[in-house]
Amino acid sequence: MNDKKNEKGPSFVFRDKRSFLKADDELKKDEEKKSKVSEEERRRFESATAEGNIPEVNFSMHVITLYQQACFYLGIKMPHPDAPEPQVNLQVADINIKTLNMLKEKTANNLTKEEEDLLNEAIYDLKMKYVAKAKELSSS
Repeated sequence: MNDKKNEKGPSFVFRDKRSFLKADDELKKDEEKKSKVSEEERRRFESATAEGNIPEVNFSMHVITLYQQACFYLGIKMPHPDAPEPQVNLQVADINIKTLNMLKEKTANNLTKEEEDLLNEAIYDLKMKYVAKAKELSSS
């Protein structure tokens, strides 16, 4: 009876998919897949850049990004139709505000008038919104 079980063979097949155990041809196939994807992403990025869809990376854009993140965590909905629903997390909002303050300190006397004004307005606005949200949460 035991002989019949052994004649059938195992009921499952074990295949180790770790890359260091793969055959060379399998590794080449995996690399080809990865390179096709990365090539496609690179083309998409280049075409978006050529069309002007990606904003220039500069100090003002960084300030705006931190401002938007803080607004998101203060529960403020962004006007973009695809924007996710905001979450209220005062600790994360506070980190963004402190980051903007740190940037203000570290870049003192090294910004253009426009950059300095943007940074000051962002910090002031976020502090006011933070206080309002904190009061709202404490009273509810």
